[in-house]
Amino acid sequence: MAKPTIIELEFLAIFNKAVDEFQSSTGYALERQDAERLMIQVFSNMVYHWGSQWREASLQNFLEYMSGEQLDAYGESNDVPRLTETPSGCFVRVNFIAALESFYPIHKNTIFTGKNDNGTFTFKTNETWLASPEDTYIDVWVNEFLDELTNSGALANGIEIGDVDTLEDPDGIYTLVDSVENIGETYGGHASENDDHYKARLAFVLGKPSTAGAFDAYVYHSLTASVKVLDVGIIKPYWEIHIYVLPYDFEIDVIGDSSSQVSNLALTVLPLVETDYGRLYWTLTGSPTRTFSLFLDSAKTVKVAEYVGANGVGLTLVSEPGYTVTGTVDLTGSTDDQDVANVIETYVIAGGAVDQVFNPSTGYPKARPMNDIVKVYMIQETTFTISKCDVQIRQGNVETAKTAITQVVNAYRDSLRSKAGKNAVRGDLDGMIRDIGGIYDTDIEFDSDPTKKVVEALESQYLSCALPTINVTVYTP
Repeated sequence: MAKPTIIELEFLAIFNKAVDEFQSSTGYALERQDAERLMIQVFSNMVYHWGSQWREASLQNFLEYMSGEQLDAYGESNDVPRLTETPSGCFVRVNFIAALESFYPIHKNTIFTGKNDNGTFTFKTNETWLASPEDTYIDVWVNEFLDELTNSGALANGIEIGDVDTLEDPDGIYTLVDSVENIGETYGGHASENDDHYKARLAFVLGKPSTAGAFDAYVYHSLTASVKVLDVGIIKPYWEIHIYVLPYDFEIDVIGDSSSQVSNLALTVLPLVETDYGRLYWTLTGSPTRTFSLFLDSAKTVKVAEYVGANGVGLTLVSEPGYTVTGTVDLTGSTDDQDVANVIETYVIAGGAVDQVFNPSTGYPKARPMNDIVKVYMIQETTFTISKCDVQIRQGNVETAKTAITQVVNAYRDSLRSKAGKNAVRGDLDGMIRDIGGIYDTDIEFDSDPTKKVVEALESQYLSCALPTINVTVYTP
């Protein structure tokens, strides 16, 4: 079926063309207050609205006669893919009768069952999980099993902790298993979009302008939300979808904090790969020395960051070896909190998954919700140090010279963060300092390496550097 020719209407184009033709035929340039200009504006507006209604009606009529693969092909050709079916999932803990004496596999496609108000559901492992000797349990990730006879991909969401309680034993090999239980609620699944909803969304996307407001205004808002947002691209408005711009720096509600001891958690570096599908898990122990730990697995065996010390405000989290998660947290109280419900929803979304997000879980990210698919490019930071900045002046006041040099170094640091992918060049900084009147000699060193002349940044990175110690002396021949 051929795509219909639908006229493109722009009110300003219709109006401006009519005004230009009036001037060319009469030789009279219309002013804003002229009656003729007002009549043209009213008529142009009527043409625009009539044409818009005709365009919308023709598109809906065209879509009415398509279904299935034909509808998919039309949507794909207009960059509006059907929203795909995604299974829900959760971690299931397999408890053993006793500590294992040897390695023990939980095979791919091992079946677990669970239930909620909508019925009983089947889950499967999507890979083989291997328990080690001395283990008393193993946590495995299971996905809801989808087929036309069971469910549509969303019904198993919300199964509460402990409601997955059966492991199917078709071959009699699980004799060492004592019990199973899910240690987190099931979440993440959604149903595949049916034809009627897909047609309604196509008609909305292709027949109406964006509801996000002026493009330039939205880009300005997004870029100022965080210095780490590199670029924002609005693709097209989607039907009943909320996407959020997510800077790396954001505060998070901490789930499971029944004693209100943890607040103002702000993660300043948070790669998606160092989370459990966007989730983190936490524990708080000890008094007066507190230990606040973040884990990427619900079993709390893989630690990614930790704070150890007294209660306080703006306490610094230190990443574990091999991980990069950092941030700050406020701690009060003295009670241990190691409950399985201790979860942090970070709302971090993989860039490639943004186009498929459908009715995401509600949260409080620091950004404006909108009805458009948005591609957001986040910037990592590459840090370096100016480990030596020694300057000599021929004569004059040392403090005055130091103030001038500090201003120049600050300006240089700011320029490195004004554009992603900008390199730090030792010769550039040296030249800026030597341009200050009275400077005799400079000695600058990057990262405690006297041979390093350039600190390079990728196109998707900013350079950042702490203000160095600046030593100024008067040259003595």
